[in-house]
Amino acid sequence: MFDADFHPWLLEVNTSPCMGVNESLDYGLKAPLLSRTLSIINIPHNKPNEKIIALEDKMNELTGSGFERLYPSKFTASLDSYLIKPKVKQIYDFSNLQHLGASFTQSQGMSLLLHIINEMELNLDKQIRNVNLITTRLYNFLSAQGLKTMKTVSSVRVSSKQYLSRLNKWISEANEEFLIPYDIREKILSMNMKDKLTILSSCPINKVKHIEYLFN
Repeated sequence: MFDADFHPWLLEVNTSPCMGVNESLDYGLKAPLLSRTLSIINIPHNKPNEKIIALEDKMNELTGSGFERLYPSKFTASLDSYLIKPKVKQIYDFSNLQHLGASFTQSQGMSLLLHIINEMELNLDKQIRNVNLITTRLYNFLSAQGLKTMKTVSSVRVSSKQYLSRLNKWISEANEEFLIPYDIREKILSMNMKDKLTILSSCPINKVKHIEYLFN
């Protein structure tokens, strides 16, 4: 970093600093830092609680970090939105496909369904031998969703695009996680029809009826 006079400065950002105080120098450096931090985030000054102060050493030992937790507090509830909350990485267990499907959100399930229908619709042009089977499956499924369509490739293709738009609308309105990691999604899409059905039928997608029509 360069200052106004173009003097270089090396800054170190410590995202989890140790705020323990073992030496007088530590106290001299860290006490003002804490004081200013509390002032900046507008934590109000309250009367000291002598009982809490008397148990400070024990509490610090229990927390393991040497500091009391500042949050949550009714006085600082408005600051909760500023707290950094790390995301828990989801583990995808393919040893139990029902549990895998149930672990997805409704939007993730719809997103997966969207990719499967889109893949089937694209295969209407590629898989000449299976075109009648794909058309029949899409026709039965789309009819079950209330779309008026005919059992022809052109009609099914139009209705498929309409239903994909409906899925996209539901996903956008749900306001929840809808992305599935690319490698996980591709692994599912490469599965056989039976395994795909097991996963999708376990997803919490209540707005979709008769998913089995896409696979039988």
